[in-house]
Amino acid sequence: MSERLLFGKAGMVGLGMVAVFVVCLIIPRPAMAGPQRLSLSQAIELALEHNPEVQESFEQVGAAEARVTQAHGAYDLNLFSTAKYGQFNSLGVEDYPYQVNAARSSATGEAGFRQRIPTGAMLSTYYTNIQTNKLGAVGGASYQQYEYLTMELTQSLLKGFGDKEQQGAIQKALLSVDDSKEAQRLAITSVVSRLLREYWVLKLARYNVNVARNTLEMAEELLRRENVRFAQGISQGVDVDRASSAREGRLATFQEYERDVRVMEERVLQLLNTWQDTRQSGIEPATEPKKQVDGLPNVEDALVQAEATREELKQLALLLRQLGIEYDINTNKLLPSVDVSLQYRTSNGVDHLRGAEDFKDTDEQGSWFTGLSVSYPLQNREARGERDLTKKLMRVAEERVRKTKTAIATEVRESMANLQLAEKNIPVTFQAYEASLRTMKGEMERFEMSQSNNRDLLAAQDLLGRDDMLHYKSIIDYNLSLISFQAACGTLLENYHVEIDDNHAFLLQ
Repeated sequence: MSERLLFGKAGMVGLGMVAVFVVCLIIPRPAMAGPQRLSLSQAIELALEHNPEVQESFEQVGAAEARVTQAHGAYDLNLFSTAKYGQFNSLGVEDYPYQVNAARSSATGEAGFRQRIPTGAMLSTYYTNIQTNKLGAVGGASYQQYEYLTMELTQSLLKGFGDKEQQGAIQKALLSVDDSKEAQRLAITSVVSRLLREYWVLKLARYNVNVARNTLEMAEELLRRENVRFAQGISQGVDVDRASSAREGRLATFQEYERDVRVMEERVLQLLNTWQDTRQSGIEPATEPKKQVDGLPNVEDALVQAEATREELKQLALLLRQLGIEYDINTNKLLPSVDVSLQYRTSNGVDHLRGAEDFKDTDEQGSWFTGLSVSYPLQNREARGERDLTKKLMRVAEERVRKTKTAIATEVRESMANLQLAEKNIPVTFQAYEASLRTMKGEMERFEMSQSNNRDLLAAQDLLGRDDMLHYKSIIDYNLSLISFQAACGTLLENYHVEIDDNHAFLLQ
């Protein structure tokens, strides 16, 4: 940190104890042995690659795409084939007095395909083969074979015209894919936002450890000097006790800050999902926070940006479209069912082993049929209830849109207020830090000249450490507020160049 160079001026004040304190301040030491240095971009890349929430979001998109395939399944070509054999004894002797046995055997085979059409129609084409044999027949043909090729079209009118229900299911499935992609972007934004916060908080915790260590070392040096002075009769026992108490208190504070570092490391490593590999050595944030305030954005522009970009609003818009489709489907269900059918069958019947008196060799003519089917439920409470329910859900969704817009606007304004406060606090805390540095140098001079005891010097040291931490915290607060503001505007991923494709999320190089 550039402010640390200011400590170099303290070296000009005097020799001895002043030089020792200055060295304690300006020489950085790692809080833990051998931590792995991790830049901010490396941390983001690891999270995008390993974080389970990010991976789950891609599975959710895949599941939504599978539902689209499922919805299109209604239009799959359906091939079918059936075979049947039986014997019938429906012929009476009084009808056929010359036949010894009027039983008949029949073998029927049928094969073809059915295809649903987006107009709401069903097209069927199939081949039929029927073979019959009159058992025990006398003087007539005992074996006959018939072959048919049938084409049948059934079109639903009113309720089924345009296949509104199935087409609506496909449209909803496609919208669910868009919704899952917005949810995916929201999940990745959440992971990146949390990682950025934990990264800078860890950076602050490690900085506080260094400051606490420097303050502790100054107390230890002061205690050593007081013991020497006490042996020389220059200071009193109370001065030694005061220095010893300060040393123990600062040791406890140092240990608390070390504990905070370990806790923050665990949080970062959990987000990276790589904590097993680096838990022993720890991690050291290698990227420096942004210290220069380049100017604040316009809040009105930020509100417009947030309303156009935030994933929550896009998801609600998709939900309203899905409910609109559902409402149309349920309204359509209230109509009566009117189905018209048209069938044409080409036939070819050939008799085999027929008697001379029944001799013929002519094909059967083609046949055609048409029909109309109408049905209407008298109450139709199921469709009516579904339509009314969908209408209520649409009103709930519309109210949720209004509440979400208000919440987002509040979030943008709050983050802007925090950003403004952090911007103001950076120079203020730096001025406090410089004042406490001058105070400590003055108290060191007085102490060296025996014009004061160590009480004021210890207080000055504590004040310097506190103001040093506060200044660095104001810098971290500015970076945290900037993250909150970017997240509130829905531009966090763009600001950190995070891209999402069909298979993974990554940093754009």
